[in-house]
Amino acid sequence: MKRREFLGTGSALALSMVHPVRAVAQAVPESGPPFRDLPEMRAENGLLKTELRMAPVAWDLGNGTVIEVAAYNGTVPGTLYRLRPGDRLEWTLANDMEPAGLPPFQQGGPTQAQKALDYTNVHVHGLQVSPGDGHDNVYAVVKPGDTLDYSYDIPGPETGRPQPAGLYWYHPHKHGSTSHQGWQGLAGPIVIEGDIDAVPEVAAARERVMVLNEILVNAAGEVPSATIVPTVGPVPFTSVPAMPMDILFPVNGVLQPDIAIHPGETQRWRILAAGPHRFFQLKLDGHSLWQISQDGVPLAAARELETLLLAPGQRAEVIVKGGPPGRYALRALAFDQGHPGAR
Repeated sequence: MKRREFLGTGSALALSMVHPVRAVAQAVPESGPPFRDLPEMRAENGLLKTELRMAPVAWDLGNGTVIEVAAYNGTVPGTLYRLRPGDRLEWTLANDMEPAGLPPFQQGGPTQAQKALDYTNVHVHGLQVSPGDGHDNVYAVVKPGDTLDYSYDIPGPETGRPQPAGLYWYHPHKHGSTSHQGWQGLAGPIVIEGDIDAVPEVAAARERVMVLNEILVNAAGEVPSATIVPTVGPVPFTSVPAMPMDILFPVNGVLQPDIAIHPGETQRWRILAAGPHRFFQLKLDGHSLWQISQDGVPLAAARELETLLLAPGQRAEVIVKGGPPGRYALRALAFDQGHPGAR
């Protein structure tokens, strides 16, 4: 792709996330909304204590498109939490999804099965913590109007098996409603800080945390409770009228954001594939991706990649060095999703 001068500066380049659903080449957008850093909280004196409130929100995707989804603490995706091995994480999960959580076309007569799609819990994906009650129990049920307290002790050096430093995440794991809630963008990153962060080349790089969502909406901008899902086939709730569907792929809640980087600058990208069913095969035009971590496990040496494949729930960290001034696309290449016609 021919490089073009980046208007307004001669010392930066812009990256735009392009997600072709089919194998059709797409040009780099002329401009997009700015990259959005997520709100974040950090453990203090070994403790991070907060509330995780799941509630409806009207979310602007950065280009004027507004969708009606559920969100954690009013943001899509959720807050970034930073901890270290030996820290303790405590939060109260509050379910505020009823009655406003039901799309208008369901008000007045949803089935019990449809109501159950708003039953929830939360799972910390990849953390080496107890799955018992009060910790990370994926069989817990938090109904609308209810709350549940969670606590997690992040393994420290004294355990002999400290939590590896890297990118992890949290998301709903109530069986029967997980995909429905994932299609709304209910997810958030957890960063465990540690030895790899002290490596001089890594420490010098600017950090970007990127959450890739797969949001399924109808023409009204709502996540329905019954539809034919292109990537997974029929969903068995049939009492809601069929509506045209669209799949959106925002990055940190923004569609096709511009990511600024100076020529020669290095950045550390922590990337989370948070879509329930979407494989992302990523390629950055005109640049290599130097991978330093996979699923929270630092690599012994950086490895150069032309493309990076992430399955649902996977995480990777890469170092990117800015090239000449211009505009480049960070692309999700067409990839066989394992279902007829799904790319």
